[in-house]
Amino acid sequence: MADLPANPLLYDDQAPQPPQEDLPVDHVVSAPSCPLASPPPVEERACSNPGCARPGDTNKRCGKCLVSCYCSRECQVAHWKSHKAQCRLNRSFELSAATEEHLLCLNLDFERYFLDHFGGDERGYRRYKSHFDKLGDIGSTQGRSIGGITIGVLEVLRSGDRQKLEALEKLCEERCFDDPALTLETRKSLMEILEKEYEAGEVTEEELLDGVLALGRAHNLTMDGLCPAFFERAREGYNRLLGPDHEKTLEAEYSVTSQLRSEKEQVKLYKNLLNRTLRILGDHELTFDTANELGIKMKNKNDLEASMKYYDIALKGQLRLMGEEHQKTLRTLNNVGLLYHNMENWEKSLEFNRRALKGKEKVLGRTHPSTCTTLMNIANTYVDGLKDYANAEKMYRMALDGREKSFGKGHQDTKDCAKNLARLLFMMDDVKKLKELTKIENYPHLLREPDGIGDVLTRMIKKYNDENGFS
Repeated sequence: MADLPANPLLYDDQAPQPPQEDLPVDHVVSAPSCPLASPPPVEERACSNPGCARPGDTNKRCGKCLVSCYCSRECQVAHWKSHKAQCRLNRSFELSAATEEHLLCLNLDFERYFLDHFGGDERGYRRYKSHFDKLGDIGSTQGRSIGGITIGVLEVLRSGDRQKLEALEKLCEERCFDDPALTLETRKSLMEILEKEYEAGEVTEEELLDGVLALGRAHNLTMDGLCPAFFERAREGYNRLLGPDHEKTLEAEYSVTSQLRSEKEQVKLYKNLLNRTLRILGDHELTFDTANELGIKMKNKNDLEASMKYYDIALKGQLRLMGEEHQKTLRTLNNVGLLYHNMENWEKSLEFNRRALKGKEKVLGRTHPSTCTTLMNIANTYVDGLKDYANAEKMYRMALDGREKSFGKGHQDTKDCAKNLARLLFMMDDVKKLKELTKIENYPHLLREPDGIGDVLTRMIKKYNDENGFS
């Protein structure tokens, strides 16, 4: 059998196209009735034209974005010049398939869906539902239409309703839906409210800076390169208002350090920050976050002993402070499992990753991206160390299913998972399953991978077809 290039990936824990030029439209779009659920009471909305005091008619909307509603065509035409840019943004907005499905099932009160998602544990469903119930009517159908979830979410984002936006923020953060794009949009909308309230003297500068730091973290999730300016603004503001040793100043300093390009400088500053947080804050999430980051940095430098020392500080503190089922504890458990993998201590690697998996399935759900990361790490341990290919295949397929549901087949993380599964099937010499995996409706890109694996898989499948008389 030919050698397969590269090793499976191990894991530590496109912008939309611009719309064409558009013009105002004057047709009325009527909301469809929902066959799946009784329609909730319609909330009265103001006309979107700022100069109008009359209520808007939810059946008279901008025919392009479907979000802004008006009392009349005259108001729509009058508002078009200022609405045009927002209209483009509205039309470029998309919900992930997983988020749309979660919201639809919450709207239908489909508890069984979430009980299956969380492995029979009710707490995940109750957590989602407690936030969702604050959103009001956000639609009851899938797709981009009046009465659809996407338009309902957009209406919340543009509503200026702080309570609804904060509930949406809780839903889309990592502990729930883990939807970075929606998290960013929500925090942008909240920041607009905070800026206005600060100018009016309704919130303090500290509260404004809290929003700045949160928005920076949201930009960091989407990796758009914009977060450093927000982190620096927050650090400067907190330092001036609260002093260098205040908890919020230290949190902003942690975020600024995370963006430095020099790993050597990062390690230096993280060590300094760990000493300060241990002295000033003691048992605190930030103390153990910093220790966890140092564990990752030391592992990257192949200083495995130092890495274990920092992970040990993080894990013991997190277990003591937050318990085994807290998301940050689970992340550290995953990272310790990965470190043992690097040490080739396969049984210990499996032990810690299984602990992480058990908690993540219960707390985050079976298809959550973080859960899938741990599934991948377990599969890699089965392949590299224990040579248990049957269990490895099971784990890869569970991870692939989760990533397909969270991201879709076209996402790079899903493709990486499919690639690892293909490597395993190659090692198992299971050409039938490889053919199925590389079908046009699945992952045909595997046959075109540029690092050599594509050619190897293509030759293997061709030889199999030739020997068996398949076309």
